[in-house]
Amino acid sequence: MSAEITGQLRGRRLTLGSLGGTVRCRCGFVITYPNENLGCIECGEPCCPACAFVSEGAAYCAACAGERYG
Repeated sequence: MSAEITGQLRGRRLTLGSLGGTVRCRCGFVITYPNENLGCIECGEPCCPACAFVSEGAAYCAACAGERYG
């Protein structure tokens, strides 16, 4: 893995549904599959596809997107 990708993943919680217990988005959505857990690049919280804001390949939760982009 390149240093750039490793730096982007630092702080993210990569625990996934059936592999590591129940993972929930802040909205309450149960994240079951790895491709549903976008994970906020800022705070590392799990984030479902409905709540995530993706900009230039980076996913943000609603709270972090609000702080970053207003």
